[in-house]
Amino acid sequence: MSNLGRRGVLGLAAAAVAGRAEAQAGYPDKPIRMIIAFAAGGPTDILARMLAPRLSEVLGQQIVVENKPGATGNIGTAMVADAKPDGYTILFSASTMAMAPALYGKQVGYDPVNGFEGIAYVASVPLIVVVPADGAKSIGELADMLRKEKGMPQLPDVPTVREALGFPFSINTWYAAYAPKGTPRPIIDKLNAAFNKVLKEPEVKKWAEGRAIELIQDSTPASAKKFYDDQMAFWDPIIKQSGAKPE
Repeated sequence: MSNLGRRGVLGLAAAAVAGRAEAQAGYPDKPIRMIIAFAAGGPTDILARMLAPRLSEVLGQQIVVENKPGATGNIGTAMVADAKPDGYTILFSASTMAMAPALYGKQVGYDPVNGFEGIAYVASVPLIVVVPADGAKSIGELADMLRKEKGMPQLPDVPTVREALGFPFSINTWYAAYAPKGTPRPIIDKLNAAFNKVLKEPEVKKWAEGRAIELIQDSTPASAKKFYDDQMAFWDPIIKQSGAKPE
């Protein structure tokens, strides 16, 4: 190749890099699709639709919420994993995202480990055991009552989850945002900053407190991804030992 040809190739490459940088700097310049991998009206959908207009205000572009339910969230999740990594298609997901890989195996339809970039760990909701007012006053007392109850199957020799698995067992329903793998870091950072700003708004905090939702403050893209990876590692042995299969 001649020197002139090399300069031409280098010039085209430099122009392409400059074009990508300019696009990232101007992001977003059109509406963003937020995919919910569950049906409308559920908790994931309700939280996402509460946040969407506020995120739109911060980002200066509309966040369009789209429900893509099916296969325990796999359909919508796979759609985002396969989307162009330009920041205009993101996923707002929940706890089942970490359970699906162990449950579905290779049929999950996407790469759960390497298919996503973290944006923000958004919220957590505790699971609560409810008993009648005149019932047990603690989880230990409830366990004792169940063992003594004459009418429910007797399970005196069944170990607790902690005894069976050898590590602490704590379950919360959680919500987080992710983007396709390869989404440029400046775009990820802008989305992360928008989520963190919205989650600190007094009206959002008041709304969440009234619904026992813990909003996660100042999460990072790295912490959101690590949380997802840790949750997959947590659920994998539990689901495999349970023998659960998708129906």
